[in-house]
Amino acid sequence: MNTKNNRVIFLSAILIFLTWVLTGFWTLFIIPQYRAKIEDVKKVDIKTQIAENKEKLNLSEFWKIYSIVKNNYYDADKITDLQSQEGIIRGFIKWLWDPHSEYFNTQENKEFDKYVNSWFEWIWAYIEENPLWIRISKVMKGSPAEKAWIITWDILVKSWDIELAWLEINEARNHIKWKSWSKAIFTIYRQGEEDFITKEVIRGLVTVPSVFSEKIDSLWYIWINKFADHTSEEFEKQLTKLEKEKIDWLIIDLRLNWWWYLFSAVQIASNFIKWDETIVTTKYKKFWQNEVYTSINGWIIFDKPVVILIDRNSASASEILALAMKDYKKAILVWEKSYGKWSVQAPIPLDNWDMLKLTIAKWFSPKDKNIDWEGIEPDIEIKFKKEDYKNLYDRQFEQAKEILNKYIENKNLEKTINHFNNLNNNQEKNGEDTNR
Repeated sequence: MNTKNNRVIFLSAILIFLTWVLTGFWTLFIIPQYRAKIEDVKKVDIKTQIAENKEKLNLSEFWKIYSIVKNNYYDADKITDLQSQEGIIRGFIKWLWDPHSEYFNTQENKEFDKYVNSWFEWIWAYIEENPLWIRISKVMKGSPAEKAWIITWDILVKSWDIELAWLEINEARNHIKWKSWSKAIFTIYRQGEEDFITKEVIRGLVTVPSVFSEKIDSLWYIWINKFADHTSEEFEKQLTKLEKEKIDWLIIDLRLNWWWYLFSAVQIASNFIKWDETIVTTKYKKFWQNEVYTSINGWIIFDKPVVILIDRNSASASEILALAMKDYKKAILVWEKSYGKWSVQAPIPLDNWDMLKLTIAKWFSPKDKNIDWEGIEPDIEIKFKKEDYKNLYDRQFEQAKEILNKYIENKNLEKTINHFNNLNNNQEKNGEDTNR
């Protein structure tokens, strides 16, 4: 009995000893390591961890989901493999969260090519999509739309008897453009009008110049409609006319201009900015591919007061020109903040005649600023009034003339900007209408 008790006591002592040793080991070694791991976990950037996990492409998960859909989706038989492939590609490109990167199937690629080309068989007006309507965002000079007195911000309700509001933008375009000399009848809603109005338009094959100019009072007005490969030549011809007329006033209109031809903007800016000064820098994913575009003129052709009109539809090449002029204090920017599109897309043809338009770089101003999704703030903001629609009154242009007058009088860009901003601020404080 005593032997048995002694054995129990001995085993209990060993158990207590081992427990004490293990507890000490845990306290001295395991707990510090555990705490260190907790601290490491706290330091982990969850977003970075998720991003790293996403880098590990697991296509088996995709094929699993694809198989489930194919075998269980009720209308799976209505979807071809080609449609599935296109949907997958579109989904991936959309996942980039970059609206400027797009996938075009073969038919869309052909339509895009026509859009980039200068020749169109339609009413020659740009349209923009909204969940509730199709709206005219720009009417070309000398176009069938202008001749029919269709104006900017008109809402196209119907083409003949087809309701446009419920259509996709490409389908709506197909009801607007057609063969040359064919007739189109549009039902239009115009702000300020009590009833819908009807316009009959004869479509035409039109080549629209990229630069339009005219002498107005004692100033020269140049409207840059688009930035194409020949735009800078057209612009320089207008500057030559201006010099011959010995006019010291110039308004450059970049409103509703979202064209993307970079070198054309650089060439036009070179007429105002001295040789070898940076106009824009293109930065790629790999820094050694970066490109710096400088002024290519050996002298300044035009060094007189300039006002530039920009709006929320001024983008891309328009913003390159406007911001370079602003950075070098060569012009006063007037009206409203620009769109903020400072990225570069490259068309990448695919083997099956499809096309991928992908963002491959971003632009930076002479002061190394990228305004992608930010836009350019105007030096002087001019507020549009509702009655201007009905009266067809171009308040921004009329105010630009006043600003030029003051610029000529002051002979100082900053002083002119401060004068009008102070004037607008005082009127707002007093509860008066601004920009009268």
